[in-house]
Amino acid sequence: MRGKLVIPLLLLILLAPTARAEVVVIIRREAQSSGRYIRVCDIARVDGDGDAAREVAMTILGPAPARGETHEFSRWDVESRLYEMGLETDITFTGNDVVRVFGDGASSPQYYAGSPQQELLPLPRQSGLPAAAAVTAPGARSPELRVRPAQGVNEPREQSQSSLRRDLLAPEARTRVGLAISSYIADQYREAKRPDIEIESKVLAADNDIPYSAYEVRVAEAVEARIPGKALMRLVVKDTAQSEPRTVTVSADTQVYGLSLVAARTVMKGEVLDKRDVAVTRVKMESGKMYLPPNRAKAIGLEVQKSFRPGEVILAQDAVMGAAVKRGHMVIVKNEGKGWEILSKGKALGEGSIDDIITVEDSSNRTKFYARITGPNTVAVVLKKDPKK
Repeated sequence: MRGKLVIPLLLLILLAPTARAEVVVIIRREAQSSGRYIRVCDIARVDGDGDAAREVAMTILGPAPARGETHEFSRWDVESRLYEMGLETDITFTGNDVVRVFGDGASSPQYYAGSPQQELLPLPRQSGLPAAAAVTAPGARSPELRVRPAQGVNEPREQSQSSLRRDLLAPEARTRVGLAISSYIADQYREAKRPDIEIESKVLAADNDIPYSAYEVRVAEAVEARIPGKALMRLVVKDTAQSEPRTVTVSADTQVYGLSLVAARTVMKGEVLDKRDVAVTRVKMESGKMYLPPNRAKAIGLEVQKSFRPGEVILAQDAVMGAAVKRGHMVIVKNEGKGWEILSKGKALGEGSIDDIITVEDSSNRTKFYARITGPNTVAVVLKKDPKK
């Protein structure tokens, strides 16, 4: 009788689900914006495992409302955004179904540049990408923005840098122009599906004066730009509501901040990454470098081409899709069905990347079968049959 009870007990142990880190998101009723973007931590209290909770808390939901405006974020908005970011943490939502966010116009240190922020006049929302602008590698691999010369509103394209003067703009006007340029460039990244990108623009010089009290200041086009780096922008300025628009050309130094994959521990050259090896954090991005999507799941199976220290950014050229399973190595074999899963060990008789089908030999009875590679040294049975028979 005792022997008959052992088998069911072992099955219960094998089939018991493994505990996963859980994060609790408690949504508030109201919140106040304090920067350019609204993150989960701005509209909710986030409790749970350290790394997982931090990743959820820092996820950007969208742009903050302007002063005097309100935005509403529903529980569905939050869930959808976390799903888009590829977060696989178990998340429990409590609190309110909808949170109302009030815009206070406060400046974010990573967004506004120049002297201490003064009260700003509302700026009209930009219309989007000009015909000549393009973001390299759409979908988020590279934050670099290249803009080809485009025709101006009512001035010729050529603009000499030597004709720009550093003393034409007052500090308050520099701050306002920097805001307009940052908003314009940030819109390019939002259209390239990178809402996490934040821009800091420092205005260097201009070819004409812009009063701080101007009715409208907006970017008409980028004459030339290498983002991050130097940018030459043509602005449309209306001094009063009734005045005719005029153009002012300014030069600015722009910086880009965004989410990126970094090493969570010391990773040696040739290792194949899994989710434990990487983390997502906000970094200052550099021009000309290709950045991986800020999604830990996308890094699974990539083989690093050099060693990394904890916190070091992993660039696209330093991590390529390698063999997740190599011939002759021992692998974890998953054999699962509806409501159950059994783990065993096997020997890989082939090698390949994630989703490749290889032959595996069971370590206990030497049976050969086909299996699909699901991760580093992990396979799932697809055909329990000796391929040679």
